Amino acid sequence: MRKSILSLLAAAALFSFGETAKADVVYSTDFNSPTYTDGGLISQDSWAITGTSVVNPISVANTATNGNVSLIATGQDVRRAFTAQPIAGLGSIDLTADVNVTAVQGAGDYFIHLGDDSASNFYGRVYARPSTNSGFFQMAMGTSSGTAGLVWGADLAIGTPVTINARYDIVDGGTLNDTGLLSVNGGAYIAATTTGTDALTFASVSLRQGGGTTGPSVTIDNIIVNTTAIPEPGSAVALMLAAFGLAATRRR
Repeated sequence: MRKSILSLLAAAALFSFGETAKADVVYSTDFNSPTYTDGGLISQDSWAITGTSVVNPISVANTATNGNVSLIATGQDVRRAFTAQPIAGLGSIDLTADVNVTAVQGAGDYFIHLGDDSASNFYGRVYARPSTNSGFFQMAMGTSSGTAGLVWGADLAIGTPVTINARYDIVDGGTLNDTGLLSVNGGAYIAATTTGTDALTFASVSLRQGGGTTGPSVTIDNIIVNTTAIPEPGSAVALMLAAFGLAATRRR
């Protein structure tokens, strides 16, 4: 019996350590028909304008075969709202997309990010800038506003499609302490720089055409936003308590 109790305790411990948080997709799109048709992105699949600029409107193309949207250096910005995700109970939120950076300039700028469905609170900003090596660019991620201390990753080839994942990690206690990680093609690329104000809720994904002398040109496809809740060890705890109770009973 003693051996059985120990085995039960070991199993409970393994279950507890092995338990993973559940990820939930809150929005995804591939820019394909029948949801989309070639032309302006605004009003398709509930995409809406951010701000007021209507210069260089963002359009969707190739919807019948492999839809995508293209961003240039500056112009109209758009966002797509999803069900609000308050940070309470969240461990992280991930923004995944297939991107092809075709041009970069100046000090660089951000082109995709999360937000709270407003025109000003932007989180998980993904930046692109020129490398000192011709034909290459670098990316960075900031958790919120501002570029102070922004850390840039290794060189990537201009014109080569990559899959990015911008993960925003929620850290309890205090402010200006949330973190994150920017991954490229499934591998760690660069840690996010903690900037601006920590998020209180997530409710939108946005595409941005940045500054006229800093914004990159990018083609974007296959956007996915998913949240990961803080793991709940309830089942493992219950199993361990039952095991300890059985052990105490046997001792008596």
